[in-house]
Amino acid sequence: MKLILSLLLLLAMVGCKSEAPPVSSGGVAVKEYPWSGELRNQISLKLDSFKAAVDWKDYCAGFYRLSDTDKIEVIYALAIQICKYESNCYDAAYSPDDYNGTDSIGLYQLSYEDDMKWCAMDYKKKNLIDPYVNIKCAIPEMARLIKQDEQIAGGYEKGTRKGLSRYWAVMWNTVDSKQGHLEQIKEAVNLSKQCRSL
Repeated sequence: MKLILSLLLLLAMVGCKSEAPPVSSGGVAVKEYPWSGELRNQISLKLDSFKAAVDWKDYCAGFYRLSDTDKIEVIYALAIQICKYESNCYDAAYSPDDYNGTDSIGLYQLSYEDDMKWCAMDYKKKNLIDPYVNIKCAIPEMARLIKQDEQIAGGYEKGTRKGLSRYWAVMWNTVDSKQGHLEQIKEAVNLSKQCRSL
């Protein structure tokens, strides 16, 4: 009994951390990682392509009024949410033989079979577990898909997918799919401090 009381007292003294920070009118700070700088750098290199989407208002109501620096932060929040649902932001995440018949690897669960020529994807080196390589492959693909469809995401059935939904199932807009998390991702991005400060 003394041990239990001691443990309870210790917990009360130390305090418990919650998973999500409380939301204030100033918004929520997005988590930082050792590779966050590279993620922001890749976003900034493709910023014009990301800005081509006409549905940013669904993720951040005042997106089009933000400075480019703040837009990068909103896109960073989106990229972190995708990473969270794809791999729990674990750089060595590995999903063998997914529903497409290919292995999915790293932060953004990319596949060597996709042969993204703009990045140093190398099956022999198994380098997609390197978060920097994974980011340098994923972010240009995100920008390309958004620019192509002028939409961040939409649809989930083949033939209806737009933007990021073409590659990342977590961006499917369906409640029927265990893979689709579009509404949760929109909500989280909208809580970012850049969006909440408008």
